[in-house]
Amino acid sequence: MNNFFVSKHILFQYRISENIETVDLRSHCHSTYEILFVTKGKNNFLVENSTYQIADNSLIIIPPGIYHTLQNASQNEYERYIIYFVSDLLPPFLHIGESLHIFASEDIKNIFLKLYKYLQQFNTETFYSLLISALTELLILATHLKNTDVSFSQQPLDPPALIGQTLNFINENLDNPISLDAIAARLFVSKSYLCHVFQRYMKISVMKYIRSKKMMRAHALLQNGMSHTQVAQLLHYDTYLTFLRQYRAEFHCNPSQKEIVSKMIENDFLKE
Repeated sequence: MNNFFVSKHILFQYRISENIETVDLRSHCHSTYEILFVTKGKNNFLVENSTYQIADNSLIIIPPGIYHTLQNASQNEYERYIIYFVSDLLPPFLHIGESLHIFASEDIKNIFLKLYKYLQQFNTETFYSLLISALTELLILATHLKNTDVSFSQQPLDPPALIGQTLNFINENLDNPISLDAIAARLFVSKSYLCHVFQRYMKISVMKYIRSKKMMRAHALLQNGMSHTQVAQLLHYDTYLTFLRQYRAEFHCNPSQKEIVSKMIENDFLKE
């Protein structure tokens, strides 16, 4: 059975793992929005500096550039639907600037079930139209539930103080040079301790986190019309070549090229 669809604007897939231990737990972020609907599986799910306790029927919407991962594997089945979509598909009257977690209503669950059925029944062009329509309905229902019915919402668990302080410092200084020395000095801890705690909790090194977040910032600036040389200067890269190498490593294309959105979506999908 077909369980995968990708276009230059949106991706839809159904996935099932016999146990969560088989899932790659590397922390990652995307240049697109991600919707994760877990139909089976219990675990902790890290979204930047918040941890959610996911269970059957958990739905999480993650904006671009937000790091996330399962925090630890457990021996149970992990069944989920995934949708990636570019920001242009977000309805203009909706703003989702922060991650959103709810327990899906029956209406939301039925959207995913219908999409999976449609994927088997219709050709690519028809399914694309159905998927775009379903995405709009899904986003409206999810944000409405979050805002109006607390029984469907869940408050995240707070991260360790050191993690929260480190993330705040990095994200407030993306346009400045950031070093381990500067972070450790600001937070009054040793570099080795900072690296150990950050890697254990975030499942990514401090410096890799900084590089990826800077690239997500660069991508947003380029999308808003800034030139690639201006972006490199704004983000305080020593040389344009260093900026170019890191951009290519993150997005698999040049900042001066017209973005090939479908390739970036497929690249994001490989991170799940």
